[in-house]
Amino acid sequence: MTTVPVPPGTTSATFVVAGAGGSGGTGSAGGVGTLVTVTEPVAPCSVLTVTVGAAGSSAGTSAANGGGTRGTPGGGGGGGASQVNGPGGTRLVIAGGGGGGGGSSGGAGGSGPTGAPVTVSGGTAVAGTTGADGSGGFGGDGGAGGWFGGGGGEASGLGGGGGSGSSFVATGASGLVVASAAPGNGSVSITFTGGSGGACARPELDVSVAANGRTIDVEGSGFAAHAEVTIDIESNEVRLGEVETNADGRFEEDFTVPCTVAGGRHHVTATADPDDEASEPVTLVDCAAAEPVIAAPSFTG
Repeated sequence: MTTVPVPPGTTSATFVVAGAGGSGGTGSAGGVGTLVTVTEPVAPCSVLTVTVGAAGSSAGTSAANGGGTRGTPGGGGGGGASQVNGPGGTRLVIAGGGGGGGGSSGGAGGSGPTGAPVTVSGGTAVAGTTGADGSGGFGGDGGAGGWFGGGGGEASGLGGGGGSGSSFVATGASGLVVASAAPGNGSVSITFTGGSGGACARPELDVSVAANGRTIDVEGSGFAAHAEVTIDIESNEVRLGEVETNADGRFEEDFTVPCTVAGGRHHVTATADPDDEASEPVTLVDCAAAEPVIAAPSFTG
Protein backbone atom coordinates (compact mmCIF):
# COMPACT_ATOMS: atom_id res chain seq x y z
CA MET A 1 0.00 0.00 0.00
CA THR A 2 1.27 3.47 -0.86
CA THR A 3 -0.04 7.04 -0.80
CA VAL A 4 -0.18 9.47 -3.72
CA PRO A 5 -0.79 13.22 -3.11
CA VAL A 6 -3.13 15.01 -5.51
CA PRO A 7 -1.44 18.16 -6.91
CA PRO A 8 -2.94 21.58 -6.08
CA GLY A 9 -5.68 22.68 -8.47
CA THR A 10 -6.20 19.15 -9.80
CA THR A 11 -9.86 18.22 -10.22
CA SER A 12 -9.77 14.87 -12.04
CA ALA A 13 -7.57 11.85 -12.61
CA THR A 14 -7.46 9.01 -15.11
CA PHE A 15 -6.85 5.63 -13.52
CA VAL A 16 -5.56 2.53 -15.33
CA VAL A 17 -5.91 -0.27 -12.78
CA ALA A 18 -5.19 -3.96 -13.41
CA GLY A 19 -6.24 -6.77 -11.09
CA ALA A 20 -3.78 -9.61 -10.58
CA GLY A 21 -4.14 -12.95 -12.38
CA GLY A 22 -4.93 -16.24 -10.69
CA SER A 23 -2.41 -19.06 -10.47
CA GLY A 24 -2.73 -22.15 -12.64
CA GLY A 25 -3.93 -25.48 -11.29
CA THR A 26 -3.12 -29.03 -12.36
CA GLY A 27 -5.61 -28.92 -15.20
CA SER A 28 -5.44 -25.38 -16.55
CA ALA A 29 -4.11 -21.84 -16.31
CA GLY A 30 -5.52 -19.31 -13.91
CA GLY A 31 -7.82 -16.56 -15.11
CA VAL A 32 -6.54 -13.07 -15.80
CA GLY A 33 -7.61 -10.04 -13.78
CA THR A 34 -9.66 -7.09 -14.98
CA LEU A 35 -8.15 -3.96 -16.55
CA VAL A 36 -10.21 -0.88 -15.67
CA THR A 37 -9.58 2.51 -17.31
CA VAL A 38 -11.70 5.37 -15.99
CA THR A 39 -11.62 9.12 -15.26
CA GLU A 40 -12.98 10.34 -11.93
CA PRO A 41 -13.13 13.61 -9.98
CA VAL A 42 -10.57 14.06 -7.20
CA ALA A 43 -10.07 16.73 -4.57
CA PRO A 44 -6.97 18.92 -4.96
CA CYS A 45 -4.36 18.44 -2.23
CA SER A 46 -6.07 15.27 -0.98
CA VAL A 47 -4.20 11.99 -0.59
CA LEU A 48 -5.02 8.79 -2.50
CA THR A 49 -4.19 5.32 -1.21
CA VAL A 50 -3.06 2.74 -3.76
CA THR A 51 -3.06 -1.04 -3.24
CA VAL A 52 -1.70 -3.35 -5.95
CA GLY A 53 -2.97 -6.94 -6.02
CA ALA A 54 -0.55 -9.84 -5.99
CA ALA A 55 -0.76 -12.73 -8.45
CA GLY A 56 -2.36 -15.95 -7.24
CA SER A 57 -0.13 -18.44 -5.46
CA SER A 58 0.74 -21.80 -7.02
CA ALA A 59 0.55 -23.14 -3.46
CA GLY A 60 -3.11 -22.16 -3.47
CA THR A 61 -2.82 -19.69 -0.58
CA SER A 62 -4.56 -16.31 -0.52
CA ALA A 63 -2.93 -13.42 -2.37
CA ALA A 64 -2.64 -9.83 -1.22
CA ASN A 65 -5.85 -7.77 -1.29
CA GLY A 66 -8.52 -10.42 -1.42
CA GLY A 67 -7.19 -13.31 -3.49
CA GLY A 68 -8.98 -16.50 -2.47
CA THR A 69 -7.47 -19.81 -1.37
CA ARG A 70 -7.89 -22.99 -3.42
CA GLY A 71 -10.52 -25.60 -2.68
CA THR A 72 -8.21 -28.68 -2.67
CA PRO A 73 -4.57 -29.50 -3.47
CA GLY A 74 -3.94 -29.09 -7.18
CA GLY A 75 -5.92 -25.88 -7.50
CA GLY A 76 -4.35 -22.45 -7.93
CA GLY A 77 -4.93 -19.44 -5.68
CA GLY A 78 -6.92 -16.47 -6.89
CA GLY A 79 -5.30 -13.14 -7.75
CA GLY A 80 -5.75 -10.08 -5.56
CA ALA A 81 -7.61 -6.93 -6.58
CA SER A 82 -5.87 -3.62 -7.27
CA GLN A 83 -7.57 -0.49 -6.03
CA VAL A 84 -7.37 3.25 -5.39
CA ASN A 85 -9.10 4.83 -2.39
CA GLY A 86 -9.70 8.50 -1.67
CA PRO A 87 -9.70 10.33 1.69
CA GLY A 88 -11.37 8.42 4.49
CA GLY A 89 -11.06 5.14 2.61
CA THR A 90 -13.65 6.11 -0.02
CA ARG A 91 -13.42 3.66 -2.94
CA LEU A 92 -12.61 5.26 -6.28
CA VAL A 93 -11.74 2.34 -8.56
CA ILE A 94 -11.16 -1.39 -8.07
CA ALA A 95 -10.05 -3.98 -10.64
CA GLY A 96 -10.97 -7.54 -9.65
CA GLY A 97 -8.46 -10.36 -9.56
CA GLY A 98 -8.62 -13.48 -11.73
CA GLY A 99 -9.73 -16.88 -10.45
CA GLY A 100 -7.32 -19.74 -9.79
CA GLY A 101 -7.10 -22.64 -12.23
CA GLY A 102 -8.44 -26.08 -11.40
CA GLY A 103 -9.47 -28.95 -13.64
CA SER A 104 -10.89 -26.43 -16.09
CA SER A 105 -10.06 -22.83 -16.87
CA GLY A 106 -10.02 -20.27 -14.13
CA GLY A 107 -12.51 -17.45 -14.30
CA ALA A 108 -11.49 -14.15 -15.86
CA GLY A 109 -11.56 -10.94 -13.87
CA GLY A 110 -15.01 -9.59 -13.13
CA SER A 111 -16.38 -6.70 -15.17
CA GLY A 112 -19.27 -5.54 -13.00
CA PRO A 113 -18.66 -1.75 -12.91
CA THR A 114 -20.65 -1.29 -9.70
CA GLY A 115 -19.16 -4.19 -7.81
CA ALA A 116 -22.03 -6.57 -8.54
CA PRO A 117 -21.22 -10.28 -8.75
CA VAL A 118 -20.55 -11.57 -12.26
CA THR A 119 -20.88 -15.15 -13.50
CA VAL A 120 -17.74 -16.78 -14.90
CA SER A 121 -16.86 -20.23 -16.19
CA GLY A 122 -16.51 -23.10 -13.76
CA GLY A 123 -19.78 -24.99 -13.42
CA THR A 124 -22.33 -24.63 -10.67
CA ALA A 125 -22.40 -21.17 -9.15
CA VAL A 126 -21.34 -20.99 -5.49
CA ALA A 127 -21.55 -17.85 -3.40
CA GLY A 128 -18.12 -16.38 -2.71
CA THR A 129 -16.69 -16.91 0.75
CA THR A 130 -12.89 -16.78 0.52
CA GLY A 131 -12.17 -13.35 -0.91
CA ALA A 132 -12.16 -10.04 0.92
CA ASP A 133 -15.08 -7.68 1.41
CA GLY A 134 -18.02 -10.03 1.12
CA SER A 135 -19.23 -12.50 -1.47
CA GLY A 136 -19.13 -11.90 -5.17
CA GLY A 137 -17.59 -13.98 -7.92
CA PHE A 138 -18.59 -17.54 -8.76
CA GLY A 139 -16.74 -20.83 -9.11
CA GLY A 140 -17.57 -24.47 -9.68
CA ASP A 141 -16.29 -27.01 -7.15
CA GLY A 142 -13.44 -24.60 -6.51
CA GLY A 143 -13.38 -21.88 -3.89
CA ALA A 144 -15.50 -18.94 -4.99
CA GLY A 145 -14.15 -15.46 -5.48
CA GLY A 146 -14.72 -12.62 -3.07
CA TRP A 147 -16.27 -9.33 -4.15
CA PHE A 148 -12.88 -8.05 -5.31
CA GLY A 149 -10.32 -10.85 -5.15
CA GLY A 150 -10.40 -13.92 -7.39
CA GLY A 151 -11.20 -17.25 -5.76
CA GLY A 152 -9.00 -20.34 -5.62
CA GLY A 153 -9.57 -23.33 -7.94
CA GLU A 154 -10.13 -27.00 -7.16
CA ALA A 155 -8.76 -29.94 -9.10
CA SER A 156 -11.17 -32.66 -8.03
CA GLY A 157 -14.82 -33.44 -8.83
CA LEU A 158 -16.08 -31.31 -11.68
CA GLY A 159 -12.84 -29.37 -11.44
CA GLY A 160 -14.24 -25.90 -11.92
CA GLY A 161 -11.88 -22.95 -11.88
CA GLY A 162 -12.22 -20.51 -9.02
CA GLY A 163 -14.46 -17.48 -9.46
CA SER A 164 -13.15 -14.05 -10.30
CA GLY A 165 -13.57 -10.90 -8.26
CA SER A 166 -15.76 -8.14 -9.66
CA SER A 167 -14.74 -4.52 -10.18
CA PHE A 168 -15.98 -1.14 -9.04
CA VAL A 169 -15.92 2.54 -10.05
CA ALA A 170 -17.26 5.46 -8.02
CA THR A 171 -20.24 7.66 -8.84
CA GLY A 172 -19.29 10.45 -11.24
CA ALA A 173 -16.89 8.32 -13.28
CA SER A 174 -16.59 8.80 -17.03
CA GLY A 175 -14.86 7.11 -19.96
CA LEU A 176 -15.09 3.66 -18.39
CA VAL A 177 -13.36 0.90 -20.37
CA VAL A 178 -13.20 -2.66 -19.02
CA ALA A 179 -10.84 -5.23 -20.55
CA SER A 180 -8.67 -8.20 -19.62
CA ALA A 181 -5.42 -7.51 -17.81
CA ALA A 182 -2.11 -9.22 -18.50
CA PRO A 183 -1.28 -12.30 -16.38
CA GLY A 184 0.75 -11.86 -13.21
CA ASN A 185 0.73 -9.13 -10.60
CA GLY A 186 -1.63 -6.18 -10.77
CA SER A 187 -0.69 -2.57 -11.48
CA VAL A 188 -1.96 0.99 -10.98
CA SER A 189 -1.26 4.07 -13.12
CA ILE A 190 -2.64 7.56 -12.33
CA THR A 191 -2.60 10.63 -14.60
CA PHE A 192 -3.77 13.91 -13.02
CA THR A 193 -5.58 16.62 -15.02
CA GLY A 194 -6.15 20.31 -14.38
CA GLY A 195 -3.32 21.15 -11.97
CA SER A 196 -2.71 24.89 -11.50
CA GLY A 197 0.71 24.75 -9.86
CA GLY A 198 1.42 26.48 -6.58
CA ALA A 199 1.48 24.71 -3.25
CA CYS A 200 -1.08 22.99 -1.08
CA ALA A 201 -2.09 24.71 2.14
CA ARG A 202 -0.32 23.27 5.14
CA PRO A 203 -2.45 22.12 8.09
CA GLU A 204 -2.87 24.57 10.94
CA LEU A 205 -4.21 24.09 14.46
CA ASP A 206 -5.77 26.43 17.01
CA VAL A 207 -6.35 25.16 20.56
CA SER A 208 -8.13 27.02 23.34
CA VAL A 209 -8.71 25.90 26.95
CA ALA A 210 -12.12 26.18 28.64
CA ALA A 211 -12.56 27.79 32.06
CA ASN A 212 -12.32 24.43 33.83
CA GLY A 213 -8.74 24.07 32.60
CA ARG A 214 -9.19 20.51 31.26
CA THR A 215 -11.53 20.85 28.28
CA ILE A 216 -9.95 22.03 25.04
CA ASP A 217 -11.48 23.29 21.83
CA VAL A 218 -9.47 22.13 18.81
CA GLU A 219 -9.89 23.82 15.41
CA GLY A 220 -8.01 22.56 12.34
CA SER A 221 -7.68 23.83 8.78
CA GLY A 222 -5.63 23.05 5.69
CA PHE A 223 -6.22 19.29 5.86
CA ALA A 224 -7.50 17.15 3.00
CA ALA A 225 -11.25 17.12 2.44
CA HIS A 226 -13.17 14.43 4.34
CA ALA A 227 -10.01 13.12 5.98
CA GLU A 228 -9.93 11.14 9.24
CA VAL A 229 -7.84 13.13 11.75
CA THR A 230 -6.56 11.76 15.06
CA ILE A 231 -6.11 14.13 18.00
CA ASP A 232 -3.38 13.34 20.55
CA ILE A 233 -1.57 14.84 23.51
CA GLU A 234 1.87 14.32 22.00
CA SER A 235 3.94 14.65 25.18
CA ASN A 236 2.01 11.82 26.90
CA GLU A 237 1.04 9.79 23.82
CA VAL A 238 -2.62 10.01 24.85
CA ARG A 239 -5.28 9.67 22.13
CA LEU A 240 -8.14 12.12 22.67
CA GLY A 241 -10.25 11.03 19.72
CA GLU A 242 -10.85 11.22 15.98
CA VAL A 243 -12.67 13.72 13.78
CA GLU A 244 -13.49 14.01 10.09
CA THR A 245 -12.77 17.17 8.13
CA ASN A 246 -15.44 18.84 6.03
CA ALA A 247 -15.28 19.55 2.29
CA ASP A 248 -12.96 22.51 2.99
CA GLY A 249 -10.52 20.45 5.04
CA ARG A 250 -11.59 22.02 8.34
CA PHE A 251 -12.86 20.66 11.67
CA GLU A 252 -13.70 21.81 15.19
CA GLU A 253 -14.25 19.58 18.21
CA ASP A 254 -14.13 19.75 22.03
CA PHE A 255 -12.15 17.19 24.04
CA THR A 256 -11.80 16.56 27.77
CA VAL A 257 -8.22 15.70 28.65
CA PRO A 258 -8.02 12.70 31.04
CA CYS A 259 -6.43 13.10 34.45
CA THR A 260 -3.57 10.79 33.44
CA VAL A 261 -2.20 13.92 31.74
CA ALA A 262 -0.71 16.15 34.44
CA GLY A 263 -1.14 19.88 34.51
CA GLY A 264 1.40 21.98 32.65
CA ARG A 265 2.49 22.69 29.09
CA HIS A 266 1.74 20.04 26.43
CA HIS A 267 1.40 19.79 22.67
CA VAL A 268 -1.86 18.83 20.97
CA THR A 269 -1.23 17.10 17.63
CA ALA A 270 -3.69 16.52 14.77
CA THR A 271 -2.62 13.87 12.24
CA ALA A 272 -4.34 12.78 9.02
CA ASP A 273 -1.30 10.94 7.60
CA PRO A 274 2.47 11.25 8.15
CA ASP A 275 2.66 14.24 5.77
CA ASP A 276 -0.53 15.95 6.97
CA GLU A 277 0.04 16.98 10.59
CA ALA A 278 -0.18 20.07 12.78
CA SER A 279 0.74 20.70 16.43
CA GLU A 280 -0.10 23.47 18.90
CA PRO A 281 1.01 24.02 22.53
CA VAL A 282 -1.55 24.15 25.33
CA THR A 283 -1.30 24.71 29.10
CA LEU A 284 -3.55 22.61 31.36
CA VAL A 285 -4.25 22.69 35.08
CA ASP A 286 -4.08 19.62 37.33
CA CYS A 287 -7.35 17.75 37.72
CA ALA A 288 -7.38 18.55 41.45
CA ALA A 289 -7.30 22.26 40.65
CA ALA A 290 -9.75 22.10 37.74
CA GLU A 291 -12.93 24.08 38.08
CA PRO A 292 -15.78 21.62 38.74
CA VAL A 293 -18.63 21.40 36.32
CA ILE A 294 -21.86 22.06 38.21
CA ALA A 295 -24.97 20.55 36.76
CA ALA A 296 -28.01 22.79 36.37
CA PRO A 297 -30.67 22.19 39.06
CA SER A 298 -33.75 20.23 38.09
CA PHE A 299 -37.20 20.49 39.57
CA THR A 300 -40.08 18.08 39.66
CA GLY A 301 -43.65 19.05 40.13
